[in-house]
Amino acid sequence: TSNQDNLAPITAKAKVVIELLLSVSGVAKPSQVYFGGTVVGEQAMKSEDEVGSLIEYEFRESHNSRKKREITEKQIDDNRKFSLFAERKYQTLNCSVNVNCVNIRCPLRGLDSKASLILRSRLWNGTFLEEYSKLNYLDILMRAFIDVTAAAENIRLPNAGTQVRVTVFPSKTVAQYSGVPWWIILVAILAGILMLALLVFILWKCGFFKRSRYDDSVPRYHAVRIRKEEREIKDEKYIDNLEKKQWITKWNENESYS
Repeated sequence: TSNQDNLAPITAKAKVVIELLLSVSGVAKPSQVYFGGTVVGEQAMKSEDEVGSLIEYEFRESHNSRKKREITEKQIDDNRKFSLFAERKYQTLNCSVNVNCVNIRCPLRGLDSKASLILRSRLWNGTFLEEYSKLNYLDILMRAFIDVTAAAENIRLPNAGTQVRVTVFPSKTVAQYSGVPWWIILVAILAGILMLALLVFILWKCGFFKRSRYDDSVPRYHAVRIRKEEREIKDEKYIDNLEKKQWITKWNENESYS
């Protein structure tokens, strides 16, 4: 062994990073829902079931350490209504694409190894009927993550977020009466005009539009003015002829009949 006396002290700095082994997972029940029926105003609703389909989101937080930790907040991003291009048959609703989201913060204190959070929600049926009925389906994405608020800046959460997907479909009646594309309406109008023009052409060839003139269809009569005396004489002669009509019968005695 050797001894080194009178050595100058050395100060060293080390950056310590605290990594929390926390993880969060989520599931939606059910993961596929339908919307349909008729639009009902909020004031006219008498029960919660008239709002729309029930969706329950369940998020679980777990960590491997047995030591109690204090997690200050848990944030959940929920999606709200936003403008959607009706021409598209598929759309994803999430907070990263121009969506207005509401943040739900839930403080979690004095947790053990596991914690569970259940969020009960309703699919607003009227909004989907008015704006999204022309889509084949759309996905609603909900994100949940754990955020530790502490004065120290050297705390990391490697697995602190998750994403849950819910697929929404229109019912069969909504899909059936969602509307006809404009090009089908245009083709139907052009086909109707073409058939009408063809029918008019056939009738014109058959002479349907060649009507007879008024002079040809009305018979002509010529009136002759006769004096009153001449008319009386003619009438008397006509009556005498009727009265003096003679019947001539020839008889031969030599004729024999058998």
